[in-house]
Order: sequence, then C-alpha cells, then structure tokens
Amino acid sequence: MQRNVGRRDSQFRILFGVAFLILAVVLNSIHAAAFISAIIGVALLGSGLTHRCPAYSLFGINTCSSDQHPTPL
Repeated sequence: MQRNVGRRDSQFRILFGVAFLILAVVLNSIHAAAFISAIIGVALLGSGLTHRCPAYSLFGINTCSSDQHPTPL
C-alpha cells in the first residue's frame, strides 16, 4: 500500500487521534462511548503515523504533495 496521507493531514490525524484517546479515558464511566472513542482514536493515530489510509485508497484520494514521493510498502 502506498503512502496517501500528506504531512498536514497526518498531523491533524495524530492530533485528533490523541484527543479521541483522551476523551475515551474521560468517558470511562460510559463504556460504549469510551469504546467507540478509543477505536476512532486508534484508527486516526495509526493512519497518521503510517501515512496510509485504507479509505483513501478505496476512493482514490491522495493528499501527499508531489515532493513527498509515495513509496510502496
């Protein structure tokens, strides 16, 4: 899978991933909301750190700029 998440997109994903994980800890008493928030946080954090998004691949979206040459895994 090629990189398809650009630098700025990756930074926002990491930021929001951490925010969702913090929200999961805060919502610990509401188990379903905490679980959903944790899943979203892990997904965002993972795609932000690896610069790869399966949904972007599915829809043919690529936010990498031309200077960030996509490299296959």
